[in-house]
Amino acid sequence: MKVGGYRKVLISPHLAYRDRGLPALIPPYAVLVAEIWLRAVIEASTVRPQ
Repeated sequence: MKVGGYRKVLISPHLAYRDRGLPALIPPYAVLVAEIWLRAVIEASTVRPQ
């Protein structure tokens, strides 16, 4: 993905919360949707190890 790029990622229930869900937030067997925008790329040499 290039800087400024956008992706919409669908995560199926068997890779997420399955039948448990997350009480009061995510129902059981929900498909999760992640919207991702790449704002910048940082060179590895400029990132401090954690």
